[in-house]
Amino acid sequence: MARVPFTDAETNLDKPIRSAFGKKIKDNDDDHESRILAVEGIGASAIFDHFDWIDRVSGAPNIAKWKVLLAQDAAVAINADHFVRLSTPSVSADAEARIASLLRFRPDQLPVYKAKIRNSASANIKFLLVGLGTERTILTQNPSNGIYLRKVTGADTNTVFVTRKGGSEDVSSAFLIPANGTWYEVEIRYLDSDSVECFLDGTSKAIFNGPADFVPDAHAETMLAEVNSVSAFGNSLDIDVDRIKATNTTVVDLT
Repeated sequence: MARVPFTDAETNLDKPIRSAFGKKIKDNDDDHESRILAVEGIGASAIFDHFDWIDRVSGAPNIAKWKVLLAQDAAVAINADHFVRLSTPSVSADAEARIASLLRFRPDQLPVYKAKIRNSASANIKFLLVGLGTERTILTQNPSNGIYLRKVTGADTNTVFVTRKGGSEDVSSAFLIPANGTWYEVEIRYLDSDSVECFLDGTSKAIFNGPADFVPDAHAETMLAEVNSVSAFGNSLDIDVDRIKATNTTVVDLT
């Protein structure tokens, strides 16, 4: 809801205060999501948290905040329950759906990335990336630089946290992702300018320290805060995204 201006008549000291004036004050100061985004996005912080009310009504992510990449009849749409669904259908090729927002992160400001997601069929995942990574266009391609959860084809234990810098990577020990249909949260937190800790549902899964662990530390690195889903040909997959949130960052213009 946009802020409604007060009229001269409403603020005239010689006039009585009416209930409509009080309602304007309440509505203008209410806790609307669009206002939270505007306030928290000031300065060195950018919030991409939930999907704002206008987006939910229109049924598509706000292009001003989000980039969408689709291949092989994949689709991205906002569900009636206000989460985004990345749908990759059963077709005769790998299908990909990606939702992302560009940002320029500052390791010295200790950025934090969080995403809450769930998957319909983990066995049908060919490549799932949840986190930060430099932009690329090829299916299943790892970014040159990034920090993210990665799930690949095969057993549910084919899931790791990854740090990449200049095309070289380090990976955590493998772990299980939650059961199909279960919401889970991925968190990546800088501890200092070149060390990060990675969490799944609040449980630490890995700590990467310094250049030896290929932690991106470039202050001007342009990254995607993203969820990227690829299903192998002949398999369908839905990845639901309830929120993506990146803090202590500087926004990069998408245009």
